[in-house]
Amino acid sequence: MEDVRKRIEPIMKDYPLPAGYSWKFGRGFDENDKAVQTMAQNMILAVVLIFLVMASLFESTLYPLSIITSILFAIVGRSGSWCSPARPSP
Repeated sequence: MEDVRKRIEPIMKDYPLPAGYSWKFGRGFDENDKAVQTMAQNMILAVVLIFLVMASLFESTLYPLSIITSILFAIVGRSGSWCSPARPSP
């Protein structure tokens, strides 16, 4: 939706509208922004709750922290390998 918004906005700014008329993005764009914000908050809350459960199970904060950071490093490493222009030959 952000790509569409970026493409539409300059076109509509240059479009001549009659006097008394204006334009704005519709409810779909607003609802999408709210949904993305809610999903981000829920993901942060989920990670915190998972950390708390793991900390209570392991009775330590070091083990859950190392597990969560290793998962994050694995995601970043895998994403980096997808974006890498040089692929190793089999």
